[in-house]
Amino acid sequence: RATPQIIIPHDLQDENKIRSSKNEKHENFLNYTLLLLLITVSIITYPTDIWDAKVTVTYQHVWYYGWITAVSTGVGVLPFFLISEPDKYWIGVSNAIASGMMVAASYSLAYEGSTSAEVDYGCLSWLQVGQGYQALVRTILGFSAGMLFI
Repeated sequence: RATPQIIIPHDLQDENKIRSSKNEKHENFLNYTLLLLLITVSIITYPTDIWDAKVTVTYQHVWYYGWITAVSTGVGVLPFFLISEPDKYWIGVSNAIASGMMVAASYSLAYEGSTSAEVDYGCLSWLQVGQGYQALVRTILGFSAGMLFI
Protein backbone atom coordinates (compact mmCIF):
# COMPACT_ATOMS: atom_id res chain seq x y z
CA ARG A 1 0.00 0.00 0.00
CA ALA A 2 1.50 3.32 -1.02
CA THR A 3 1.64 6.17 1.46
CA PRO A 4 -0.01 9.35 0.26
CA GLN A 5 2.31 12.24 -0.42
CA ILE A 6 1.44 15.74 0.59
CA ILE A 7 2.15 18.21 -2.13
CA ILE A 8 2.91 21.72 -0.92
CA PRO A 9 2.51 24.46 -3.49
CA HIS A 10 5.69 26.41 -4.28
CA ASP A 11 4.36 29.69 -2.92
CA LEU A 12 3.71 28.01 0.48
CA GLN A 13 7.22 26.56 0.48
CA ASP A 14 8.66 30.03 -0.16
CA GLU A 15 6.51 31.45 2.65
CA ASN A 16 7.83 28.79 5.05
CA LYS A 17 11.42 29.67 4.10
CA ILE A 18 10.73 33.35 4.77
CA ARG A 19 9.17 32.51 8.16
CA SER A 20 12.11 30.32 9.19
CA SER A 21 14.53 33.06 8.11
CA LYS A 22 12.65 35.60 10.25
CA ASN A 23 12.63 33.19 13.23
CA GLU A 24 16.36 32.62 12.82
CA LYS A 25 17.05 36.36 12.81
CA HIS A 26 14.83 36.78 15.89
CA GLU A 27 16.70 33.97 17.69
CA ASN A 28 20.09 35.51 16.85
CA PHE A 29 18.93 38.90 18.14
CA LEU A 30 17.64 37.28 21.34
CA ASN A 31 20.89 35.35 21.85
CA TYR A 32 23.04 38.45 21.42
CA THR A 33 20.77 40.46 23.70
CA LEU A 34 21.02 37.82 26.44
CA LEU A 35 24.81 37.68 26.05
CA LEU A 36 25.01 41.47 26.34
CA LEU A 37 22.80 41.35 29.44
CA LEU A 38 25.02 38.67 31.00
CA ILE A 39 28.17 40.71 30.39
CA THR A 40 26.52 43.90 31.65
CA VAL A 41 25.37 42.29 34.91
CA SER A 42 28.85 40.82 35.40
CA ILE A 43 30.51 44.21 34.96
CA ILE A 44 28.03 46.27 36.99
CA THR A 45 27.91 43.93 40.00
CA TYR A 46 31.68 43.37 40.21
CA PRO A 47 32.81 44.29 43.74
CA THR A 48 35.70 46.76 43.50
CA ASP A 49 37.35 45.49 46.68
CA ILE A 50 37.29 41.82 45.72
CA TRP A 51 41.09 41.44 45.86
CA ASP A 52 41.52 43.19 49.22
CA ALA A 53 42.10 40.53 51.89
CA LYS A 54 41.16 42.85 54.78
CA VAL A 55 37.63 43.58 53.55
CA THR A 56 34.68 41.86 55.20
CA VAL A 57 32.38 39.87 52.95
CA THR A 58 29.23 41.76 51.94
CA TYR A 59 26.03 40.81 50.16
CA GLN A 60 27.59 42.12 46.96
CA HIS A 61 30.44 39.61 47.27
CA VAL A 62 28.02 36.75 47.88
CA TRP A 63 25.87 37.82 44.92
CA TYR A 64 28.88 38.08 42.62
CA TYR A 65 30.32 34.70 43.60
CA GLY A 66 26.91 33.09 43.05
CA TRP A 67 26.58 34.91 39.73
CA ILE A 68 29.99 33.73 38.53
CA THR A 69 29.09 30.18 39.60
CA ALA A 70 25.88 30.31 37.56
CA VAL A 71 27.66 31.76 34.51
CA SER A 72 30.38 29.10 34.77
CA THR A 73 27.73 26.39 34.89
CA GLY A 74 26.19 27.81 31.73
CA VAL A 75 29.57 27.86 29.98
CA GLY A 76 29.68 24.08 30.36
CA VAL A 77 26.96 23.80 27.72
CA LEU A 78 28.94 25.61 25.02
CA PRO A 79 30.59 22.50 23.53
CA PHE A 80 27.13 21.18 22.63
CA PHE A 81 26.61 24.17 20.36
CA LEU A 82 29.71 23.15 18.41
CA ILE A 83 29.21 19.38 18.31
CA SER A 84 25.78 17.95 17.58
CA GLU A 85 26.47 14.30 18.47
CA PRO A 86 29.63 13.54 20.50
CA ASP A 87 31.33 10.14 20.37
CA LYS A 88 30.56 7.67 23.15
CA TYR A 89 34.25 7.72 24.07
CA TRP A 90 34.19 11.45 24.82
CA ILE A 91 30.93 11.12 26.74
CA GLY A 92 32.65 8.50 28.92
CA VAL A 93 35.71 10.70 29.44
CA SER A 94 33.50 13.67 30.35
CA ASN A 95 31.48 11.59 32.81
CA ALA A 96 34.69 10.27 34.40
CA ILE A 97 36.05 13.79 34.87
CA ALA A 98 32.74 15.06 36.28
CA SER A 99 32.41 12.14 38.70
CA GLY A 100 35.99 12.62 39.87
CA MET A 101 35.30 16.28 40.60
CA MET A 102 32.15 15.40 42.51
CA VAL A 103 33.93 12.77 44.62
CA ALA A 104 36.72 15.24 45.42
CA ALA A 105 34.21 17.96 46.36
CA SER A 106 32.23 15.52 48.52
CA TYR A 107 35.35 14.38 50.33
CA SER A 108 36.48 17.97 50.88
CA LEU A 109 33.10 19.02 52.27
CA ALA A 110 32.85 15.94 54.52
CA TYR A 111 36.35 16.54 55.88
CA GLU A 112 35.68 20.22 56.51
CA GLY A 113 32.35 19.48 58.18
CA SER A 114 33.65 16.73 60.43
CA THR A 115 36.68 18.73 61.62
CA SER A 116 34.81 21.97 62.31
CA ALA A 117 35.31 23.26 65.84
CA GLU A 118 32.04 25.18 65.85
CA VAL A 119 29.80 24.35 68.82
CA ASP A 120 26.07 23.93 68.22
CA TYR A 121 23.83 25.14 71.03
CA GLY A 122 20.65 24.17 69.20
CA CYS A 123 19.38 20.76 68.18
CA LEU A 124 22.56 18.80 68.88
CA SER A 125 22.80 20.15 72.42
CA TRP A 126 19.17 19.23 72.93
CA LEU A 127 20.01 15.68 71.81
CA GLN A 128 22.86 15.77 74.34
CA VAL A 129 25.59 15.21 71.76
CA GLY A 130 28.96 16.01 73.29
CA GLN A 131 30.90 18.99 71.96
CA GLY A 132 33.67 16.75 70.64
CA TYR A 133 31.25 14.81 68.43
CA GLN A 134 28.95 17.60 67.24
CA ALA A 135 30.84 18.28 64.00
CA LEU A 136 30.87 14.58 63.08
CA VAL A 137 27.18 14.12 63.93
CA ARG A 138 26.28 17.26 61.93
CA THR A 139 28.21 15.92 58.94
CA ILE A 140 26.55 12.50 59.15
CA LEU A 141 23.10 14.09 59.45
CA GLY A 142 23.81 16.36 56.48
CA PHE A 143 25.11 13.44 54.41
CA SER A 144 22.00 11.40 55.30
CA ALA A 145 19.67 14.28 54.42
CA GLY A 146 21.46 14.66 51.10
CA MET A 147 21.04 10.96 50.36
CA LEU A 148 17.26 11.36 50.76
CA PHE A 149 17.25 13.72 47.77
CA ILE A 150 18.93 11.25 45.42
